[in-house]
Amino acid sequence: MEPEPGTVLYIGRLKKYKGIQYLVRALSLLRRECGGTDPRLVVIGSGDYRPRLERLAESLGIADSVVFTGRVSERDKLEWLTRAWVAAFASEKEGWGLTVIEANACGTSVIASNCDGLRDSVRHGETGFLVPAEGSWSGLSDEQRVRLLHTRLCEVLSTPGYHRRMSAQCLDWAGGFSWERTAARMLEIIEKSAADGL
Repeated sequence: MEPEPGTVLYIGRLKKYKGIQYLVRALSLLRRECGGTDPRLVVIGSGDYRPRLERLAESLGIADSVVFTGRVSERDKLEWLTRAWVAAFASEKEGWGLTVIEANACGTSVIASNCDGLRDSVRHGETGFLVPAEGSWSGLSDEQRVRLLHTRLCEVLSTPGYHRRMSAQCLDWAGGFSWERTAARMLEIIEKSAADGL
């Protein structure tokens, strides 16, 4: 399946701390200020923040460009991950960016907030981009967050061949993760800690 130019994908719970509101506001700027693109945001997931996000999209006049799918099957999730031009995650914090790796495993790059968890799962400039590239997401104002997301999304959506160029690097990075490798690495850490008397 070919990626759809202009399609930005979010997958996860719909909670305020996930920062989806920044993606919606960035989409509004994209529609006004990023020439030559016809962006849309597809939001997959459920949660109590959805009504507020829907009202925000309506108030910005972009309700027709923000698609809320609710929860989807694993098969549909993989299809969306393959169809997206880029996946975007603007959380305040994450334990680990599992969905980032899932996107990369489908050959799709990401734009993610530079916060704990997400910064560990993104290879800046290779499998996606951290926003901001340096410094912490938590130190930014809401307006700065929206502007930085808008700038990076506009660059990604308006660059011909972007998806193809990033795809191989994403697949290579995601291919390095498996339950077996993770378990072996955890065992190494436990054994070293035990040997050091920790």
